[in-house]
Amino acid sequence: MPPGGYWTNLYSGMVSTTPSDAYGPLRAVLEQQWVEGSVDSDPQLAAEAMLTLVDSDEPPLRLLLGSMVYDLAHQLSRQRIETWSSWEQVSRAAEHAVPNPELAVGRP
Repeated sequence: MPPGGYWTNLYSGMVSTTPSDAYGPLRAVLEQQWVEGSVDSDPQLAAEAMLTLVDSDEPPLRLLLGSMVYDLAHQLSRQRIETWSSWEQVSRAAEHAVPNPELAVGRP
């Protein structure tokens, strides 16, 4: 997952093309989500988190940066586990160990 938002000048010098009508409905949804403005953080906080990661004796493979991203990752993980659990019987039924048919005795 990408990190949460941080106050940078990333978009201040950006040049964009004319918006495509095909993406109009998606753009409207995104604009509505951000209508009250962005709530971002000081980039120094992300830098400090990365330094903590680098200095760690046992760094994780992935690190979630920001509360929104952390909460979303947990929510998505719970949803995935619920789905996998509800399909456990089907998943397990798709596997049953059998001997290699190419090594079967009496095979022509």
